[in-house]
Amino acid sequence: MALRRQANPPEGGPEVHVRRLKKGEAVSVTIYSHAVWGFLCHWNGRFTEECNENPRECRGCQKGYPQKWKGYLFVMNEANRQPEFLELTPTSRDFIVNSFKPGEEMRGCRMTVTRGKGDKARLQIMFMPCLQTPQSCPKDLDPAPTLERLWSMVPGRLRPYRPGELEERGETA
Repeated sequence: MALRRQANPPEGGPEVHVRRLKKGEAVSVTIYSHAVWGFLCHWNGRFTEECNENPRECRGCQKGYPQKWKGYLFVMNEANRQPEFLELTPTSRDFIVNSFKPGEEMRGCRMTVTRGKGDKARLQIMFMPCLQTPQSCPKDLDPAPTLERLWSMVPGRLRPYRPGELEERGETA
């Protein structure tokens, strides 16, 4: 087997931190996203892998790894004033989306998100008064390039999904 040669070292990790709350952790954030970005992924027993849009080309689908949906909001962490992507479960995504009237903007709204006593415990969400208008928020940011770097993927292969989209297309997750 030939060694893979490369003149320059590979790029570092993601430029924007991806926050998955650990047990007992809480974070207060201001939402910068227009909507929750959703992605399908696989758990290979050790870490998360991407789910390729074409199942015949997807390593996780071919190996039969469990598939799940993960949502991401582009937010500003109020404690350190840094932008990050907050990872959400389908249930927490539904709670956030259903907290707004159709057409109502979530950008600029604040919330505290807390994970219960276990790493897989439910996320609890409490909205706080908005301090920014949607127009004063920074531009929304697509998490796909960050997730591609985090999951060591070929850029451009990751496509966002929303919960229920696969069922509407007659596919299953």
